[in-house]
Amino acid sequence: MITREEKIEVMEELLDSAGGIRLWKYTRDGCLSRNADDESPLFQQLFDAGAKTCLVKAAEQDSLPKIMTDNFFLTWMSVPLKEGSRISALYVVGPILSSAVSEDSLYYQIQISGIASKWEKSSWQAIRSIPVIPHQLLIHYAMMLYDCMNESRITEAQVTMLSSNTDSQKERSEEFKVSKEADYAIEQEIMRAIEQGNINYSHPRSSLAVKVGHLSERDPLRQAKNTIIISISLACRAAIRGGLPADASYEMADYYIQNCERSRNVNDVYQIWIEAQNDYTMRVHQLHKNNYPAAVNACIGHIVNHINENITMKQLAEKAGYNKNYLGALFHQATGISINQYIMKERLSLAALRLQNSNQNISDIAQDLGFRSLSYFGVQFREVYQCTPSEYREKRIQQNRKSSDKSGIKI
Repeated sequence: MITREEKIEVMEELLDSAGGIRLWKYTRDGCLSRNADDESPLFQQLFDAGAKTCLVKAAEQDSLPKIMTDNFFLTWMSVPLKEGSRISALYVVGPILSSAVSEDSLYYQIQISGIASKWEKSSWQAIRSIPVIPHQLLIHYAMMLYDCMNESRITEAQVTMLSSNTDSQKERSEEFKVSKEADYAIEQEIMRAIEQGNINYSHPRSSLAVKVGHLSERDPLRQAKNTIIISISLACRAAIRGGLPADASYEMADYYIQNCERSRNVNDVYQIWIEAQNDYTMRVHQLHKNNYPAAVNACIGHIVNHINENITMKQLAEKAGYNKNYLGALFHQATGISINQYIMKERLSLAALRLQNSNQNISDIAQDLGFRSLSYFGVQFREVYQCTPSEYREKRIQQNRKSSDKSGIKI
């Protein structure tokens, strides 16, 4: 007959093999009695300062598993072992991260708590070892641990989610109510500047504020990404209203959103937002500054919206309402290049974006964008970018890696 302790030991091995997830045992007095290792002093302090009080209090109510995320963005799961109505032990799984959080964000929260003064950041190898576990998987582990301890199965709905600080959430909610009208006004100013192509508009720094807890609870990096992705989407539509062709605007949005998702710290995320604002504003400004004739703008819109297709002068002439010869002369006079040169420029620009932001095969990119052969695509690409498509992709990959490895983040 397998004992409860043996089952728990098997569960411990399972958790460890699933990514180094730690299982701790606390006595009824709240003392750590199991699985103390080299990192236990730090993690015990984090647990004591964050989730311990809340989880112990919740364990007094029933023996069901509890999951909570503390103020350090660390998630803990606990299952109490009871003798009658009294807790005889509390088994704790953690710390884990339910989603990727930048090391600097985590360090910042620990630092302001006062715990950081006892630990050198350079020696925190343990922090880097905290596993990232999907929330749904943690629920399943909670159900399994409960089964090991009680020889009884429970459903997902019986695993309780706890809030670490209801009072602070209420304060943030009130803060949000007070500030949301001002935030909306700033947002409208920014979008109006993009729509008008107003390059003289100074974006207020308050537009970059992070309000943790509204879009992504307790994760500044994820919160920043969510906020900026929404802002980029709004900017995309503002630029379209300002006259930027829809496909071009959406392609820009994809580019900046993908860069945003690759970012590993808050500063980089907001730098991407600043670049996106400036890029959208400048493109709309150039569109208005150029003051192209309506027929030329109609051609440009058709080219961008059908860049993957075979674009003919007949189609463009019908779109603009002029004969082919007159339209060609008008387009060259307005833009300084021929229609065919403009189409090539747009296709190469789109190819460069795809090389940087996707794993699409180079030959497929060439075919999708209407190049008659891979070699012809390579010749045209090198003429503009002074390198082959594969060299361009590799350079961009290296640049992104260097950008992602930046440190020294302030929140």
